[in-house]
Amino acid sequence: MDRKKTRLALILLALAISAFVVWQVLPGNGGGTASVDPEQDASGGGDGGFRDPHPRRASNGGAQLKPRAPVELPDPMPKRDVGPPLEDGTSVPVRLTYKVGTKSEYVLTEATLTRNREDGGTVAERRYIGFSMRVVGASPEPRIQVSMDWMRIQAIYPNGLEFDFDTRDPDQQMLDDDVVGPTVKPLMAALGMPVQVKLGKNGAPVSIDGLDRLEEEWAAAVELISPGQTRKMEPQFALDDMLTQWMERFFPPVGADPIPAGEKRDMRLRRVTPYAHYVVFDGGLTSTHDADNVFRIAAVANVDKEPRLGIRRGHATAIERVHVQADADAYSAAWRFDREAGRLIDSEIDVKYQIWPSWRRGVGPDGGAAFEPRFLDVERSTRVELVDE
Repeated sequence: MDRKKTRLALILLALAISAFVVWQVLPGNGGGTASVDPEQDASGGGDGGFRDPHPRRASNGGAQLKPRAPVELPDPMPKRDVGPPLEDGTSVPVRLTYKVGTKSEYVLTEATLTRNREDGGTVAERRYIGFSMRVVGASPEPRIQVSMDWMRIQAIYPNGLEFDFDTRDPDQQMLDDDVVGPTVKPLMAALGMPVQVKLGKNGAPVSIDGLDRLEEEWAAAVELISPGQTRKMEPQFALDDMLTQWMERFFPPVGADPIPAGEKRDMRLRRVTPYAHYVVFDGGLTSTHDADNVFRIAAVANVDKEPRLGIRRGHATAIERVHVQADADAYSAAWRFDREAGRLIDSEIDVKYQIWPSWRRGVGPDGGAAFEPRFLDVERSTRVELVDE
């Protein structure tokens, strides 16, 4: 790959990563699914059909992109004593009272593994992000100002290349590199840029102010690096995806009324993928514990898909079919809240599924349309913890 193409590939990676690290939290969006480009690897071999964003080469003497720790799925949350399980007939009050001025700091850890079933090619990604939150509007319509303070991103690609970047200890060699620099500098530009999340009556986000500014700032940075590139891409901070990301990690739709033990409250999440479809998690919320003003809510869900309409740019427009399948209750999640403080204590989400995007490839032997599929296994684990106590 020549230098110009190498740089463009890195810019595309930076676009995907930045959307994750700021508010989506995933390149490829839907559970870390890596970008697949049928024009680059129509055979499905070699690198497993994944776009390789970092060719194994040196530039400017070569920044050493070696991880400081293995890229693995995170461990389960530590088991904390939150009291005995609820007894039959118990109802858990789940309404939180948000108080203006309340400040909270969180660390999010999210790891994804995406494997190509045809040849075993694997993309492993792990991210750590520090968030600051401040309540700026009280109930009944709480508003939370959120900013990203730092991030660390690790990745291993099918060709063996390993990438690690931490904004708290930025590698100057990376920043000065004329290929790597354009990838990591836009990520740092996102630090400290606040958005304001408004919550509805069920506790889930209904709007996010500030996304337009993020989109403008990011587009300006990309245009400086590669003029005209943003015209070929879908918006990086789409509201539908941002709402779901925040709902899943910090603000689940618990509702306003108490949840009786054994009762399920409907929950439906739609995560954006690079394949013009949502991956849908459809299930129910239940209350599991309540002691000393700390209550716990859990969820299990089945996995399905739904078309994402309005995609007009990018390689997803060439996708003709998408199939998603998973075991029953393949999605599980849990959240703990401090009722008195009015904030999340921690959350954990785990999901495994298969996604098979297909591109039309002319006419088959029988005269009908021929399709070229990719068979991808996706595994994602997310952990969020309050760290200001």
